[in-house]
Amino acid sequence: MRWKDKAWNNDGEYFPETYNPAKPPDKDPLGEGGWRNVFQFKSNNHAGSQPVVTLDLYNYNENNKMYFGLIIKAYPDDNSDNYSYEYITQASAQEIVPKVWHHVEVWYKKSKDYSGAVKVWFNGYKIFEKYNIRTVLPPADTTVWGIGNYTDYITGALTDGKATIFFDEAIVSSIKISDYLE
Repeated sequence: MRWKDKAWNNDGEYFPETYNPAKPPDKDPLGEGGWRNVFQFKSNNHAGSQPVVTLDLYNYNENNKMYFGLIIKAYPDDNSDNYSYEYITQASAQEIVPKVWHHVEVWYKKSKDYSGAVKVWFNGYKIFEKYNIRTVLPPADTTVWGIGNYTDYITGALTDGKATIFFDEAIVSSIKISDYLE
């Protein structure tokens, strides 16, 4: 995997079922609420590998539909894994429909000095745009991108606690890929 200063990543995602990452109170002793990361960008500070930008999945309990959220983490002390974060939801939420392939594309600008940025498109619609963030933590010079299914608890599946996401055609590029798709 090769990274440029302004990289594009592109992947196809398929969710076979609707999931709800929210934990019921009896399964949530720390009161975290539950989370599910679809992919994330991580960088190393003096305390190790830390997520700096994460594409998260959330579920509105009243309609049982899935949506993406964006988590931006700030590490004020480069010798610690302590952070503050901003959880951004979509202004005009685009539903993640189960049993359909979706196109997710992310533009990520690398920066140690809070001049970084991230933009996210979902099925051709820009759903997030965030500027003036630090996307690389000192002393690192790079960021690592990872896709996967990273969660602390899932309900709402056929079997509670089970979650599946399929990924296809993950691409890292210096140009926007969706402009060339049919």
